[in-house]
Amino acid sequence: MPNQGQTQIVTRSKLCIIALSLIFGIIFVAVGAKLIQRSSRTESKELVIDYTNCMQHVFNQVGIRCIDYKLPDPVCVCQQAFEVPEPLIGDVVLYYELDSDVQSKESYLKSRDDLQLSGQLSQEPAAQCEPYRYDNGKPIAPCGEIADTLFTDKYWLRRPYEDAMNVSYDGMLKHKGNYRNPQWNNSYPLEKVFKDFAKPKSWTHNIWELDTANVNNNGFENERFIGWMDTTLKRKPAWRLDSSYEGLQNGSYVLRIEYSYPPSKYNGTRKVVFVSSRSFQDSSSYGGGIAMVVIGVLSLVIFLAAIAFITFIYWSNRGKETERDKETEHNDAIGGLMNL
Repeated sequence: MPNQGQTQIVTRSKLCIIALSLIFGIIFVAVGAKLIQRSSRTESKELVIDYTNCMQHVFNQVGIRCIDYKLPDPVCVCQQAFEVPEPLIGDVVLYYELDSDVQSKESYLKSRDDLQLSGQLSQEPAAQCEPYRYDNGKPIAPCGEIADTLFTDKYWLRRPYEDAMNVSYDGMLKHKGNYRNPQWNNSYPLEKVFKDFAKPKSWTHNIWELDTANVNNNGFENERFIGWMDTTLKRKPAWRLDSSYEGLQNGSYVLRIEYSYPPSKYNGTRKVVFVSSRSFQDSSSYGGGIAMVVIGVLSLVIFLAAIAFITFIYWSNRGKETERDKETEHNDAIGGLMNL
């Protein structure tokens, strides 16, 4: 028969095993989950093209830099040939990039109406939009200098001697923030929502005409508009290459540019950036993570089972002790009566 000291040693050993199963279970689950998370990665590549000095594209005429273009027609069309040395695989988004200080003035940053941009139209736009609040007595929507100076250069991409590649003007932003259109639907189109409001003074189009191909990418929820209004973004989204191309393959390309943003407003560097991104999974990290999570869960199950077993034994013993105590009290009472 084991003595009391041996019993205590065995009990301590069991408690240590139970405690270790809890500790190892937590560690294995945490490390495994981290490995699974890290196994899913996004690989990005980019190609930068500076088109600041792009030459006007006119047949049989001497070229002129679009930044020097001063003819009555506000649009200067130019073409920029370039090479893609390595394939840009995955989702390809074209961004435009201006000098970092183009949207940094404090007065400029405040010239907006956030309530208006969240879909709450008012006949009295925010005072900080001045002098871009009204036009011929009508409130401007969107008001403010930021919206008024919306960048307007446009881009088309093609292979030499081929048609322009298909692109989309949505699906570029993961989150649209607090930008919301006023309530509207197909029976009450967005155009009617803004019928009592004027477009920004410098715009040649209306707020509901920002994306003629996708009615749901218009108004304050237009992604290119949101990108411009977000002054923290250095790179602004222009469009997304159609997914049927499976990225941008290596070779020669031509970027056709409508150089329509007036140099009088901005005469700094103009760039476009092709950014490709694709998600992939590291199978070794993923498999190792799954294995560790399984081991950790099993350790936690063992811990919970041990706790449940100990609890069951404890209350079972308590029940037996209670019964013995009652029996002893009963016997004592009977013995006492017999001694009377």
